[in-house]
Amino acid sequence: MSTPEPINSKHILVLTKWYPNRMDPQLGIFIQKHLRAIAQFHRVTVFYSCADPNKETDEMEFESYQQDNLSEYIIYYKPSEGLFSAIKGGLKYYQSWLIFKKKTGIFNDKNSRPDVLHAYILLRTALIAWIESKRYGIPFFISEQWSGFITGKALQKPFYWRAMSKWIISMASGVSAVSSFLKTKLEVFSGRNDIEVFYNIIEPTALTESNSTLETTNILI
Repeated sequence: MSTPEPINSKHILVLTKWYPNRMDPQLGIFIQKHLRAIAQFHRVTVFYSCADPNKETDEMEFESYQQDNLSEYIIYYKPSEGLFSAIKGGLKYYQSWLIFKKKTGIFNDKNSRPDVLHAYILLRTALIAWIESKRYGIPFFISEQWSGFITGKALQKPFYWRAMSKWIISMASGVSAVSSFLKTKLEVFSGRNDIEVFYNIIEPTALTESNSTLETTNILI
């Protein structure tokens, strides 16, 4: 049974480049924590697709998980090889997006259609979010966590990636970064000066008192 949605809650469709998966359960864990927090107040649907180096067939695998108001959909596909592997990988990614749309029917009616599209980490996620925002008249937002904008790796990307990234950032209804330092670097990169900061979530742990005393001293070093 899912948790009832709060009054005036929104349906947020998230497209993320990083997310915990069967190859790496820690990848994008902070993004998942963001979305779990948001799901306390809104309905959240997650689309994540990635290449699985262990896949031997070309058939894509579709997995789904439901926890209260958070729905997670993960699609695995076989990695592309050869001279045009990057282009082939991009096509497979978009194909997985079409599979997600067909299986979930998320845009089929107004009740299931999202109110907001939220792309985590450039660039594929934001491009698809922009396409669907134009098609259905839904605002889209971008959140960035990549440290490459701080280390300078973003500037080492091909020209087309940098140009498209700057353009897609300018098209978004809103942009956020995970730290103040990243916000500053992202503003320099994009020329946009209204980027907000949403920090990563640190979950508190319960503290318990202990009346025990150490009778011996343990020397570690």
